[in-house]
Amino acid sequence: MTFNRDLVLIRKLCGLGLPAQTLAPSLLPALRHVIPSHSAAVFWVDERFEMTGLYAERLLPPEAMERYYEKHYQQPVTGFPRAFAARASAADPVSVHKYTKVEQESDYFRGVLSRLDAYQILYGVLRDPVRPIGQISIYRGEHDPVFGRRDQDALRGLLRYLSIGLRPAAPSAEAPVLPEVVEEWLGIVAIDGTPLSAPPDWSRLVRLLAIQEVTPRGAHDEQRTVAQFLKRICARLTAVDGAALG
Repeated sequence: MTFNRDLVLIRKLCGLGLPAQTLAPSLLPALRHVIPSHSAAVFWVDERFEMTGLYAERLLPPEAMERYYEKHYQQPVTGFPRAFAARASAADPVSVHKYTKVEQESDYFRGVLSRLDAYQILYGVLRDPVRPIGQISIYRGEHDPVFGRRDQDALRGLLRYLSIGLRPAAPSAEAPVLPEVVEEWLGIVAIDGTPLSAPPDWSRLVRLLAIQEVTPRGAHDEQRTVAQFLKRICARLTAVDGAALG
């Protein structure tokens, strides 16, 4: 019964009509109740299969994200656009990859996937309704059970709903509304916005709040953008008249 309740919850979440970036923080944990795993991520793409945004429960540090884009993003084998194009053109929208010992020795695995404990990945291609718009990636560690037929069937059966719930919003002339994410993590910053003490999840949430689109292409600006974001927040809180700063 619990499994069925989780399926119903996912379908209801996907039918709420919320912006995809707002829905993802609630949807991915619900999905991981159906398909047990330590984390998951959503990647959105454009017509050229270039990554236009992501929401990940585990993020690479900014410097590692920048190296990923510079060294691996466009590679023929490990590059995201080419790998996604292959998955999108396959007959089955669901696929699994478990990295072999040889693959684990590659620069890509050691610099990217090992830091995310992504020894096994279950992929699902999202469509709107025919055009590929992104993918779900679900991660397990080296010693976790392999993604079996039950896991793949569960994701395959949910892709229709996930594609609706995680469909990117159409471009609008109005200013974008940043999603608000609330979790029980506390970060301590100095009066000038310099972080003094913070757990990894706090830093991840601040990055998602400070940067409208977290993508490899913008990785080289992440640290500066986050620093400016924290500085503005602190300046606003300490301003005499409480006025928002531009």
